[in-house]
Amino acid sequence: MKRFFGAFILIFAALVITGCKKEDPNPELLDPIYQDLSKRETDAQKSFEEEVAKQKDLRITVQKLEARSPELRNAWRDLNKSIETATRMEQRARYYRIRAKRRMLVDRITYKKAFAKDLPWPDPHEYSDYQVNNRLREVPLNWNTRVPKLTTRGVASAPAKGEKAKEAKKEE
Repeated sequence: MKRFFGAFILIFAALVITGCKKEDPNPELLDPIYQDLSKRETDAQKSFEEEVAKQKDLRITVQKLEARSPELRNAWRDLNKSIETATRMEQRARYYRIRAKRRMLVDRITYKKAFAKDLPWPDPHEYSDYQVNNRLREVPLNWNTRVPKLTTRGVASAPAKGEKAKEAKKEE
Protein backbone atom coordinates (compact mmCIF):
# COMPACT_ATOMS: atom_id res chain seq x y z
CA MET A 1 0.00 0.00 0.00
CA LYS A 2 2.81 2.40 0.87
CA ARG A 3 4.55 1.58 -2.38
CA PHE A 4 1.40 2.32 -4.37
CA PHE A 5 0.86 5.59 -2.48
CA GLY A 6 4.48 6.72 -3.07
CA ALA A 7 4.26 5.94 -6.78
CA PHE A 8 0.95 7.79 -6.99
CA ILE A 9 2.48 10.90 -5.38
CA LEU A 10 5.48 10.83 -7.74
CA ILE A 11 3.29 10.49 -10.83
CA PHE A 12 0.96 13.22 -9.62
CA ALA A 13 3.88 15.57 -8.87
CA ALA A 14 5.42 14.92 -12.29
CA LEU A 15 2.12 15.67 -14.01
CA VAL A 16 1.60 18.85 -11.99
CA ILE A 17 5.11 20.14 -12.69
CA THR A 18 5.22 19.31 -16.39
CA GLY A 19 1.59 19.37 -17.43
CA CYS A 20 0.19 22.59 -16.01
CA LYS A 21 0.63 25.80 -17.89
CA LYS A 22 -1.23 28.74 -16.44
CA GLU A 23 -1.82 32.17 -17.94
CA ASP A 24 -0.31 35.07 -16.01
CA PRO A 25 -3.02 37.50 -14.81
CA ASN A 26 -0.59 40.47 -14.80
CA PRO A 27 1.76 40.02 -17.77
CA GLU A 28 2.69 43.72 -17.80
CA LEU A 29 4.87 43.12 -14.74
CA LEU A 30 7.16 41.00 -16.93
CA ASP A 31 7.45 43.64 -19.65
CA PRO A 32 10.57 45.85 -19.35
CA ILE A 33 8.97 48.62 -21.43
CA TYR A 34 6.02 48.88 -19.04
CA GLN A 35 8.39 48.89 -16.06
CA ASP A 36 10.48 51.66 -17.63
CA LEU A 37 7.40 53.78 -18.36
CA SER A 38 6.14 53.31 -14.80
CA LYS A 39 9.54 54.25 -13.39
CA ARG A 40 9.71 57.37 -15.55
CA GLU A 41 6.21 58.35 -14.44
CA THR A 42 7.09 58.06 -10.74
CA ASP A 43 10.34 60.01 -11.28
CA ALA A 44 8.49 62.81 -13.07
CA GLN A 45 5.84 62.88 -10.35
CA LYS A 46 8.51 63.16 -7.64
CA SER A 47 10.28 65.99 -9.44
CA PHE A 48 6.94 67.77 -9.89
CA GLU A 49 6.25 67.52 -6.16
CA GLU A 50 9.75 68.82 -5.39
CA GLU A 51 9.19 71.83 -7.67
CA VAL A 52 5.86 72.60 -5.99
CA ALA A 53 7.58 72.52 -2.58
CA LYS A 54 10.32 74.78 -3.97
CA GLN A 55 7.66 77.21 -5.23
CA LYS A 56 6.20 77.59 -1.75
CA ASP A 57 9.60 78.68 -0.42
CA LEU A 58 10.08 81.07 -3.34
CA ARG A 59 6.64 82.64 -2.79
CA ILE A 60 7.50 83.28 0.87
CA THR A 61 10.79 84.85 -0.22
CA VAL A 62 9.02 87.10 -2.74
CA GLN A 63 6.59 88.32 -0.06
CA LYS A 64 9.41 89.16 2.37
CA LEU A 65 11.57 91.19 -0.04
CA GLU A 66 11.27 94.92 -0.54
CA ALA A 67 9.70 96.39 -3.65
CA ARG A 68 11.97 97.39 -6.54
CA SER A 69 15.00 95.55 -5.25
CA PRO A 70 17.28 93.37 -7.42
CA GLU A 71 16.71 90.44 -5.07
CA LEU A 72 12.97 90.67 -5.68
CA ARG A 73 13.50 90.62 -9.45
CA ASN A 74 15.76 87.55 -9.12
CA ALA A 75 13.24 85.84 -6.85
CA TRP A 76 10.44 86.48 -9.35
CA ARG A 77 12.64 85.08 -12.13
CA ASP A 78 13.37 81.95 -10.09
CA LEU A 79 9.68 81.56 -9.23
CA ASN A 80 8.66 81.81 -12.90
CA LYS A 81 11.31 79.26 -13.88
CA SER A 82 10.06 76.94 -11.17
CA ILE A 83 6.48 77.29 -12.38
CA GLU A 84 7.52 76.44 -15.94
CA THR A 85 9.54 73.46 -14.75
CA ALA A 86 6.68 72.21 -12.59
CA THR A 87 4.30 72.47 -15.55
CA ARG A 88 6.69 70.47 -17.74
CA MET A 89 7.15 67.83 -15.03
CA GLU A 90 3.40 67.51 -14.49
CA GLN A 91 2.85 67.10 -18.23
CA ARG A 92 5.64 64.54 -18.43
CA ALA A 93 4.20 62.56 -15.49
CA ARG A 94 0.75 62.59 -17.08
CA TYR A 95 2.23 61.53 -20.43
CA TYR A 96 4.10 58.57 -18.91
CA ARG A 97 1.02 57.56 -16.90
CA ILE A 98 -1.07 57.46 -20.09
CA ARG A 99 1.68 55.59 -21.96
CA ALA A 100 2.00 53.03 -19.14
CA LYS A 101 -1.76 52.40 -19.10
CA ARG A 102 -1.78 52.01 -22.87
CA ARG A 103 1.21 49.68 -22.70
CA MET A 104 -0.53 47.59 -20.04
CA LEU A 105 -3.49 47.03 -22.37
CA VAL A 106 -1.24 46.21 -25.31
CA ASP A 107 0.77 43.82 -23.13
CA ARG A 108 -2.30 41.92 -22.04
CA ILE A 109 -3.52 41.54 -25.63
CA THR A 110 -0.13 40.48 -27.04
CA TYR A 111 0.50 38.16 -24.08
CA LYS A 112 -2.77 36.33 -24.67
CA LYS A 113 -1.93 35.93 -28.37
CA ALA A 114 1.59 34.70 -27.57
CA PHE A 115 0.27 32.37 -24.86
CA ALA A 116 -2.27 30.85 -27.24
CA LYS A 117 0.40 30.26 -29.90
CA ASP A 118 2.98 29.18 -27.25
CA LEU A 119 5.46 31.88 -28.32
CA PRO A 120 8.03 33.59 -26.07
CA TRP A 121 6.87 36.84 -24.53
CA PRO A 122 7.93 39.70 -24.21
CA ASP A 123 9.82 40.09 -27.44
CA PRO A 124 13.44 41.14 -26.64
CA HIS A 125 13.77 42.78 -30.06
CA GLU A 126 10.93 45.16 -29.17
CA TYR A 127 12.71 46.30 -25.99
CA SER A 128 15.98 46.93 -27.84
CA ASP A 129 14.06 49.02 -30.40
CA TYR A 130 12.46 50.93 -27.52
CA GLN A 131 15.87 51.67 -26.01
CA VAL A 132 17.27 52.88 -29.34
CA ASN A 133 14.23 55.10 -29.86
CA ASN A 134 14.62 56.63 -26.38
CA ARG A 135 18.32 57.22 -26.89
CA LEU A 136 17.66 58.98 -30.21
CA ARG A 137 14.82 61.06 -28.76
CA GLU A 138 16.87 62.19 -25.77
CA VAL A 139 20.02 63.13 -27.66
CA PRO A 140 21.06 66.75 -27.05
CA LEU A 141 20.00 69.05 -29.86
CA ASN A 142 23.06 71.27 -29.47
CA TRP A 143 25.50 70.36 -32.22
CA ASN A 144 28.54 71.36 -30.18
CA THR A 145 27.89 68.71 -27.53
CA ARG A 146 27.60 65.88 -30.07
CA VAL A 147 30.38 66.69 -32.53
CA PRO A 148 33.93 67.11 -31.22
CA LYS A 149 35.80 70.24 -32.22
CA LEU A 150 38.86 69.79 -34.38
CA THR A 151 41.60 71.54 -32.44
CA THR A 152 44.33 70.49 -34.86
CA ARG A 153 42.59 71.34 -38.10
CA GLY A 154 44.71 70.72 -41.19
CA VAL A 155 47.79 69.44 -39.32
CA ALA A 156 47.51 65.92 -40.67
CA SER A 157 47.20 67.05 -44.30
CA ALA A 158 49.88 69.78 -44.50
CA PRO A 159 52.67 70.82 -42.13
CA ALA A 160 52.75 74.37 -40.75
CA LYS A 161 55.03 77.08 -42.20
CA GLY A 162 57.59 76.74 -39.42
CA GLU A 163 57.73 72.99 -39.86
CA LYS A 164 58.41 73.36 -43.61
CA ALA A 165 61.48 75.42 -42.89
CA LYS A 166 62.76 72.88 -40.32
CA GLU A 167 62.23 70.00 -42.77
CA ALA A 168 64.09 71.88 -45.50
CA LYS A 169 67.08 72.42 -43.17
CA LYS A 170 67.12 68.75 -42.16
CA GLU A 171 67.21 67.62 -45.80
CA GLU A 172 70.26 69.77 -46.58
